[in-house]
Order: sequence, then structure tokens, then C-alpha cells
Amino acid sequence: MSILLFCENASAIVTLEAGTINGRRVERRQYCVRNHIVDISGYPDAVLHHDAEMLLGHSYRQPTPEEQDLYYQTQRMKGMIQE
Repeated sequence: MSILLFCENASAIVTLEAGTINGRRVERRQYCVRNHIVDISGYPDAVLHHDAEMLLGHSYRQPTPEEQDLYYQTQRMKGMIQE
């Protein structure tokens, strides 16, 4: 699973500290902001949803459907170029 969020910063590293989520201990997590987008992925769904909720409480927002479509189209094109 992957959750996209938009950020005011063009690039950054987002660090969320270790803790307990839904009764399970989780390690410190880091996500990269590139071109104002942070792709929250790489952890169990419950952790991703928790992290997205944490970030939405700050300077992050959900993309519009058009922004999300454009992001995925760009990712597909990058994949075609690399192949």
C-alpha cells in the first residue's frame, strides 16, 4: 500500500519516532519528500494510516484526484523509460 500526501516543502526527510501503534511496537520511520510529494509506503497498513493521519495534522494535505492521476502517470512513464 502507498499513501500520497502533498507538502509545502519541495524536498525534505520526514522522520516519525518509534512508538506503539494499535498495540504493536514500531520502529522509527523516514519518508522522503520529492517535488512536494511524500509517498508513505513500506510499512504495514495500520502504520501507514497512522503516519498519514499524523502528517495531515501538519503542513501536509491529500492530493486532488487530478494530482494523484498525474503522479501515477508520471511514475508509469518513468518505468517505461527505465525499461
